[in-house]
Amino acid sequence: TLMPSCHRGMELLFAKHKGTGKEVVIKLRHKGQSFHDKEAEQEWRESTEFVMNLPHNESIAEVHEVLEDNKAYYVVMEKVEGRDLFEHMSGHGLLPIQDIKEVMRQLLTALDRLHRSGGVHKDLKLENVMYHHVEHVTEEFSGSPVTVKLIDFDTVEQCPQPMSPKRAKDVLGTDQYIAQEAYDGMFSPASDIFAAGVIGFRICTGRFPFRKDLFNDEAGENWVGSPKMREIRQKLCNAKIDWSHMIFQEDPQAKNLIRWMLSMNERQRPAAGEALQHPWLSRSGGGAGASQRSS
Repeated sequence: TLMPSCHRGMELLFAKHKGTGKEVVIKLRHKGQSFHDKEAEQEWRESTEFVMNLPHNESIAEVHEVLEDNKAYYVVMEKVEGRDLFEHMSGHGLLPIQDIKEVMRQLLTALDRLHRSGGVHKDLKLENVMYHHVEHVTEEFSGSPVTVKLIDFDTVEQCPQPMSPKRAKDVLGTDQYIAQEAYDGMFSPASDIFAAGVIGFRICTGRFPFRKDLFNDEAGENWVGSPKMREIRQKLCNAKIDWSHMIFQEDPQAKNLIRWMLSMNERQRPAAGEALQHPWLSRSGGGAGASQRSS
């Protein structure tokens, strides 16, 4: 089954392995259309090899193999159950609070593994997080009915030293999810944590943390150092987030963690492992008085 992609020069195929009968997704990347230049193509090859060699993690979709011919690359990936979070929320509205917590736990677990392995995702968003909820579980079932998997690794880049961000020529990512330092071309695990904080805010409230009109750039203006990127970065740094939603009043620990993750100073954000230890995500509930640093 062929499914067109929204990205230039790419297509998605749904297929089945002849030997095992296992369903997979195959992403086609046409060599002459989906890369800006040979340097971009080589960087993609290196990042894809990095993802293929990641230690297995239940919260990261697996890349099985990459084939190529003269015209295209064929990335064979795990077919993940469920729908992406954006699609799910569009049809079902807000998740129950326990499901929200489980989404954040599994997402942060995936980021913890990715970051500890020396990688940065760089385009974390609702559309790149798959969500599946098992509706009927047996009495013997002891795990969570929620399964979350991180997908789409085309933007992944190796960053072996978390405290030494990688500098990019262009600002990559999606409006709302891009951290302020990324508008200056600086990407690090902390940039992913900011994007995960945006996801947390969105699935808690149904809206983004920042006003849409902050992001008013046009095509061709996303190069690092451009006046428009500097303007958006400054506006983002000065933006005030509205924390008045009922969920943050009823559950202050949710506000505490997400606010920490959305710190404008990237050095003040938690690492993924630190965020996982926050009382809000503790399966025992955590005390109302417990807190972590936040800006």
